[in-house]
Order: sequence, then C-alpha cells, then structure tokens
Amino acid sequence: MTRRHGASAVALTLVLIGMTASGAELTMDELAWCLSEPHRLHGEQEALRDTDVWSVVDYNEAVAQYRSKCANRKYTRAQASSVLKGLSQEVVKQLRKSGVHRAEEKRLSSQSRLVHVVPDSTFVFATPDSEGRLIKRVNRWTTLRAKQGANTDWIAVDWLEPMEKAETRSGWVQRVAIERGEGTTARQEYCVANQGKPLSPDELLWGQLPNERFRLLNVANTMSQDALVRLRDEEGTLLLKFVVL
Repeated sequence: MTRRHGASAVALTLVLIGMTASGAELTMDELAWCLSEPHRLHGEQEALRDTDVWSVVDYNEAVAQYRSKCANRKYTRAQASSVLKGLSQEVVKQLRKSGVHRAEEKRLSSQSRLVHVVPDSTFVFATPDSEGRLIKRVNRWTTLRAKQGANTDWIAVDWLEPMEKAETRSGWVQRVAIERGEGTTARQEYCVANQGKPLSPDELLWGQLPNERFRLLNVANTMSQDALVRLRDEEGTLLLKFVVL
C-alpha cells in the first residue's frame, strides 16, 4: 500500500498456535474479520483525498482498531485455510469496494461535524467543566471536530495539532463558543462580507496570493495609530511583518 499524509500501512501475518502469538485465540468469526479487513482498509486507503487530513485520521483509527483486534492473536493453519477459501478474487474486489464506500461515508460524516471557534479565543478542558484541567487555548476560526459525547452546555471535540500531521487531541469546549462549519471557510466568508472595513487589533484575515512571480499587496491603515501587519502561511509560520503608518 502507498502511504499518504501519515496514513498507516497494513500488513497481515498468519500466526500459528504454539508459535509467537501470546494473545487469546480468535473465533472463526473474528478470524474471518481479521482476514477480510485488510482488503477493506486497502480500498479505504486508495480513496483517501490528498487535501483531507481528517480522512487520514479516520483511516489511521481504523488501522489501529484492526491491529488491536487481530495482532498477536492465535489461530491454526486449518482455520486460516478455511476462511481463505472464501476470499476469492471477486470477494476481495467487493471488500475493497466496500472500503472505498466506507471512506466516503466517513468523509461526509466528518465534514458534517466540523465546527469553528467564534469568539477571539476559547478554552479546551479535559472534562465538561470549566473547573477541570485546562488543555489549551484556541483562537478564533480554529477548526475543531465535534464528537459524539455532548451535554447541554459542553461538546466533546478533537482537533489537529499543526506540527503533528494526522495526530489528534481531544477535549471539551463550551457550546456557545463554536458554530458549525470549517474555520477557514467561515473566515473567508467573513473577509468577503467585511471587505474594506477597518479591522480590530489582532484581527485575522485569510486569503490566497495569486501564483505569479510578482505580487502586490495593498494595505490601508485608517486607524489613528500605526498598524503592525503579519503575514503567515497556513501552518502559522511567520513569513513577513511590517508597519503601516
């Protein structure tokens, strides 16, 4: 399998009872799943979109689940042979196709659960309680993904750390601090709606520079004080800063 954006590769090794395996023996149903799942994962990996890191996160979670259920588990050669007889080329083809469909369902589900921070900043806690352990502070427009756990005032979320590729962290935020939709899209819509209006201190804008050799950036300062402008890339790395009088 080809790795993409930190996607985990999957390899299946048959382990015989009495050899290196130390885990519990697989039932026939469990063995059938363990021998079929790599084909579904293969189809799911092939369907990964290069620009969708959340799909990679979900794929890696599926690989982790596969390994937790199947790694170092015992079964006999006769049991494996019985299951493998049913994995014809046509069956394998259908398993991979189901993996493609599963990836698309996950992608749509993930998109529907994306939310972004509305105030200038908010806090993520380890528990749904502002008295709990503080995990981090997140700024306006930050994209989070809502999880299943929620109550009236709090919602469980996970997010991607900029330096950790397809690794996520989890916590709880107050429901009033977030709105549906990806932060990048919400920020772009805000910029269009407020084009030409004065900005507040530390207000963030989002845009794309044209892919040309020479680029022109016009900045007008309508405030009574000098303005410091910082240009950053998508990962937040500072590229340029200057003062507009």
